Amino acid sequence: MVNQETGLTIYEAFNKGITEPLEMQDFNEKSVIYEYETELSMHPKAGFKMSARDLAKFGQLYLNNGKWNGTQIIPEERIGRITDDYTITGKKLLRSGHGS
Repeated sequence: MVNQETGLTIYEAFNKGITEPLEMQDFNEKSVIYEYETELSMHPKAGFKMSARDLAKFGQLYLNNGKWNGTQIIPEERIGRITDDYTITGKKLLRSGHGS
């Protein structure tokens, strides 16, 4: 499934932006799993299968605030938003989800 704006599949975008810079060894097209929940959305959800060694690199990227070998792969402010323990909903005393 190709994204209208980027012209890339989720695999292609993740591969170009994450797996190549991190030199992941096991990630491939079969590592992306699409699941459709048509009652919730017309768009599929994409899940990823990763080996322990690739997942360790991905985790280290987050520990480095999005930086890998001196290059900012993910903006540091985005790392903070993703790893935040909740999302503010705007409703008093209601927190929802994980990160944003």
